[in-house]
Amino acid sequence: MTHENEIEKTFIEILTMRANQWTYRSDLKSEAALWANLRGHINRINVAGLDGEPLTDVEFKQIKTEFRRLTQMPFSASQWLRGENGIAQIAIERENISKGRVTLTLFSNKDIAGGISSYEVVSQIVPNIDGIPQKTRGDVTLLINGLPLIHIELKTEYAKDGYRQAFDQIERYAQSGFFNGIFATVQIFVVSNKVSTKYFARPSTNSSFEAAKKFLFNWRQPDNTPVEDLYDFTRKVLSIPAAHELISRYTILVDDKKGQKYMMVLRPYQIHAIDKIRKQASAHEGGFIWHATGSGKTITSFVATKLLAQNAVGVARTVMIVDRKDLDSQTKDEFSKFASEYNTGISSGEVADNTLIVGIDNKRELVNHFLSKKNNNTIIITTIQKLSRAIRECRETENNKFEKLKGEHIVFIVDECHRAVSDKEMKEIKKFFPRSTWFGLTGTPIFEENKKTEMGTYARTTHEQYGKSKSGEALPNGGLLHAYTTKNAMDDKSVLDFQVEYHSLMNPEEESRVYLSKIKDRFPAPILSKN
Repeated sequence: MTHENEIEKTFIEILTMRANQWTYRSDLKSEAALWANLRGHINRINVAGLDGEPLTDVEFKQIKTEFRRLTQMPFSASQWLRGENGIAQIAIERENISKGRVTLTLFSNKDIAGGISSYEVVSQIVPNIDGIPQKTRGDVTLLINGLPLIHIELKTEYAKDGYRQAFDQIERYAQSGFFNGIFATVQIFVVSNKVSTKYFARPSTNSSFEAAKKFLFNWRQPDNTPVEDLYDFTRKVLSIPAAHELISRYTILVDDKKGQKYMMVLRPYQIHAIDKIRKQASAHEGGFIWHATGSGKTITSFVATKLLAQNAVGVARTVMIVDRKDLDSQTKDEFSKFASEYNTGISSGEVADNTLIVGIDNKRELVNHFLSKKNNNTIIITTIQKLSRAIRECRETENNKFEKLKGEHIVFIVDECHRAVSDKEMKEIKKFFPRSTWFGLTGTPIFEENKKTEMGTYARTTHEQYGKSKSGEALPNGGLLHAYTTKNAMDDKSVLDFQVEYHSLMNPEEESRVYLSKIKDRFPAPILSKN
């Protein structure tokens, strides 16, 4: 068996291999040292803004005070890290009054594996709670620009309850105040006993850890093969750019405006699906995702649409299409929860900044958003019915204005694709947007065995509707980009198992009579008469 300190040593060695881009800072062993390190990064990143004059003690004290205000709750820390235009900043007054007020950058969601980002590993940090150094120490923490963002607790492989012990330890640390102060920016936790490894989003409060136990995820390969070993997990999830992407792209904030505020981190199959969609979109080719019912397809659709809108090269704008019934009821409520994503973010164009378009209420509004300049911070969520009506009206009254859109690369992502858009409707819209790319998400793909009855040349299977290139040739794997079936979901415990129950349509006397009639030839009459 491997001892815990040996596991930690090997873990850090893997992180700091050149390909993984982390640097081990063995000199940082206290919270005070972490603050000093953060100060150095702020000076490095903001040389121009500071006019070549590093922060004074008075100025850094301002930063620490504002930092604590912005990160006093896990949710507010996550919001701050999202930052204005994807940049987390803090404004202070310079000690030299003539220098005035300056806004300093601490973290960038866009500078992944480059730009201002610096990646460091620290271990066995002694926390300072209420000014008192503690006896407990955190195992390993990953820093970006000096900010702690991922914390890892390790146990030996023969530890009772395995990774659960590491989870319980993190909960105890949280209760004690460990994740206040400079550790308040931690977003993701990783727990492992080497042979079993899980990750989860930081709970919204210290009392939410019990609920978080349901959201401990192991990593899976694109083919859904589990990755349990800590070292394999490290290479696949904690290397750069993967770890930075997990923080900046694959976590979402949820605010239902009724007191529920928390951060979610996506499951591996959602991340794999989104990666596939982004790569296909850059190649101007579509496809479909087969993810089991109840596995979070709507969130997958939303995040894919958001990332294409904000980061994709060569994509003019993105539109998410949902089933009419869904948009009119629960989906509109669900998407409004994600509005926190758009309190800040990348924005440009004439559409109102920092606006999430949660369902277009009428075709005129939809037309206006299509005709406005591109806004990277806007997602259009609509139904095929509203989209079709808007296109028909534009053909009749504003065709000249819409001419420019015919040359744009517009990406459509269709949630519950067989309910939301028929092949006939898709073909009509493709005539209007000839350079458009389409992606469908479904839990129940249609194959040759259960194909629809359609007239003429309309698609009868998922492959026929979403599995062809723009030239009409079959895409690899019939257009299937990623699969996560009901069996995969049950193995992963991400959906409920089936429960089969027998409900008879007969009363007990009828059941007995039928049963006896079936077995009367197998038993002597005297035996049956006794019953």
